[in-house]
Amino acid sequence: MIQVAAAVDVVFRADANERTGTGHVMRCLALAGQIREYGGACTFLCRKEGLGGIGELIVEAGHRLFTWGDSPNDAARSESEPDGWGWLPGGWEMDVHQCLHFLRELDRPDWIVVDHYGIDARWEVAMRRSARKLLAVDDVADRPHECDVLLDQNLVRGMQHRYDALVPAGTQTLLGPHYALLRPEFASINGQRGRPAQPPRLLVMLGGADPHDLTARMMRIISGLQWGGAVDVVVGPLYANLEKLRKTMRHLREGKIHAPAWNIAELMCQADLALGSPGVTSWERCACALRHWQPSTFVTCFRPRWYSSIFQLASASFNRPSSSISRSLVAQCSAVPSLEMIRNTFTMP
Repeated sequence: MIQVAAAVDVVFRADANERTGTGHVMRCLALAGQIREYGGACTFLCRKEGLGGIGELIVEAGHRLFTWGDSPNDAARSESEPDGWGWLPGGWEMDVHQCLHFLRELDRPDWIVVDHYGIDARWEVAMRRSARKLLAVDDVADRPHECDVLLDQNLVRGMQHRYDALVPAGTQTLLGPHYALLRPEFASINGQRGRPAQPPRLLVMLGGADPHDLTARMMRIISGLQWGGAVDVVVGPLYANLEKLRKTMRHLREGKIHAPAWNIAELMCQADLALGSPGVTSWERCACALRHWQPSTFVTCFRPRWYSSIFQLASASFNRPSSSISRSLVAQCSAVPSLEMIRNTFTMP
C-alpha cells in the first residue's frame, strides 16, 4: 500500500449551513481524518454563517479552521445572480479573495480539495497557482471544473462519461460509489444481516440541518400509526427544532433522540429500516446493508397521507428479498477501501 507522504498539506474548501446542509464538510472530514492519520496536515476554509457546531467538529478532529463572515452586499448579490443559486454569497471572485487571504498564512499546500456547489472552473483556475494540485468533489455534473482529480461518488446512468465535456482531458476521474467518502467505521462492516425484528427497528436520519423539519413531520406520522417497535431519531448539529421534536415523540414508548450521534455505524447496524436523506448517508446505509427510503425527495409536495401510505408500504417490504441492484450497491459499499484509494491519490511524486 502506498502511504501519504508525511509532510503532505491539504486545504479543504467547503461550507455547512441550513441551506447547504452538513454533508459537504462531513465527507471532507472523513478524508481529512485519513490524511491526518498518515501524517498529513489539513486546513478548512469555511464561511462562518450557519457553520455552528460543525466548526467545533473540525477543530476537535485536529484540523485548522479559518472562517469569514458575509457582508450585507454579499447576501444581496447572491439573491440577484443565478451563478451558484445562492450557494456562494458574494460570488466566486470574493470567495477567491477570502481564501487567498488565509492561504498567505500557510506554506503553499500540496492539495486544495473543493466540495461546493457554488464553485466551478473559474474559482479553480484562480486558486490552482496557490497549490500543487486540486481535487474537486462533485455530484451534480452541472458545471465545468479545472482540476487534477475529480471525485463523484454517485451511481448514475452513463457515469463513466458524465464529465467528459466538463473537465480537461488529463483529469483523473474517480467515479461511482466505490469512491464514496465513508468513515473508517463503515469499512469494517461486512454487510451481513439477520432476519429483521417484528416490527422493524426504525432509524430516522434526515440530514444535519433538515431546514424543512421533515424529522418532526415523519415522527408525527409514525406516532399516528401507533408504531410498536423501537425508533432511533438522529438529528445533526444544525437542527433547530429539538424541543418541538421532543414534544412530538413524547408518546413513543421506545423512541430515542440522538442529538447529535457519534455512533452512526452502530445505529445503522442495529436498525432494520431507515428513513434517511440522500447524500453520503445513502452509501453509509448501503455499507450497513440497511434498507431505506428517502422521504426528503418529496419535500416540495408534502402530503401527510402520502407519507403515511408510502411508509406503510416500505415497512411491509422488509421480508422480501433484496433486488439485484440493492445487492450490487451493498457489495460496492461494504468494506470498500475507498478512502485508501483516494488517500493514495494524495501521494506526491
